[in-house]
Formats: sequence, C-alpha cells, structure tokens
Amino acid sequence: MAEARYVKAFKRLRYITNELDRRDPSDILLGPDYWEQGSMASGEENAGKTYEELKTVYTKAIRLKRPINVFMPGQSTGQGAGFNVSRQVFDALTKLYSPVSDAVYAKTALITLVIVKSDASEMSPNEAPDSRVYVEFKPSPRIVVPYGSATLNISRVKIRMYDNAVLSRNFNQEGSITLQGNAVMGYDFDSGACLCSNGHDDAIIKLP
Repeated sequence: MAEARYVKAFKRLRYITNELDRRDPSDILLGPDYWEQGSMASGEENAGKTYEELKTVYTKAIRLKRPINVFMPGQSTGQGAGFNVSRQVFDALTKLYSPVSDAVYAKTALITLVIVKSDASEMSPNEAPDSRVYVEFKPSPRIVVPYGSATLNISRVKIRMYDNAVLSRNFNQEGSITLQGNAVMGYDFDSGACLCSNGHDDAIIKLP
C-alpha cells in the first residue's frame, strides 16, 4: 500500500495543427482533413442554433468540420505568427452558447475553432499546419445541463464516465450507460429517443 497512488488531477491534453508542436504522444493532431473553408456565425441572435446551421461561406477562414471536446475552464489557445484563432462553445447537441460567460464555460461540451490570417488574405485547409494553432486543456469527465435547460434530472440510472467523456441528457428511466475517451453524448428531444454522439472521436455508448 505504500506504493499506492491516487490520481487527483488529469494530465493536460493538447490538440495541435502541426507535428512540430507535439509535446506528448497523446497530443491529438488536427491536420488538413479536419478543416474546411468557411467561418461560423456568432452573436446572441444565433444562440441555440446547431453547428451546421451556423456554417457560413467565407474564403478567408477555415473552420473545423466538426467540433472537438475541450473543457474550457483553464483552457489555453495559441497560434503562430501571421494567424489568429477564435472559438465558440456548444452543448452536446452542438447548440451554440452565446454570449459566452464563465457560467457557460463550466457547462461546455464542445468547442469549434476558426482560423484566419492576420493580413486577411484567403486561406485553405491545407494551410492549417502553417497556423501552428494549439488548444491545451485539462480533461474532465462531466455531466452538463443541455442548452436551454435550467436543471438536470437523473433518476435510477447507472452512469460510468472515463477520460474526457461528457454526458448531456435529462434521464428519468432505468438503465446504464458507459462513456469513455472523448465521447460526448446528448439527447435529441426533437426526434424521439435519439442518443447522439459528437466530438473528435465517435462516442462509445453501451446500453443494456
């Protein structure tokens, strides 16, 4: 028992766009295939809209094709000379939180990144490595309140969450769910009992 250790804090993780910025084998590379040309609409009038609804045509920016699972509190972002990066935050159903506040950060399931050049010239996905953008954060398994909900109701459900998994659903039934890795699971209230997965990795969802 003298050699027993308890993990009280997770090692910080990084998303990178260039292998030159790799610090650890666990760093996740967001190469050109993860990007597409265009920007994202923002502002309070767009709050509650989904990721696909917010995509806009813009030849001077690139955006992630799909959002990534990043825990915002304590998160940091960087970029190389000649580039700028912006972020937007979403719930597990990729619904936009806007305007962003500290309270929203604590409930974030996913974020997206938009990269532009400082000189406002055109940009394409194959230039993502040149941007040297990175996002560093501390993983945190967490349950977040879905967008538009004031409370979270979980009753008689067994939930196991590992790594950086996120759960966003109001439960009121028996069952069990296991989430691991970068799994992000939400509940689509508009299309019946749909378990939806989003994020960098596909969710591993196990139901009885």
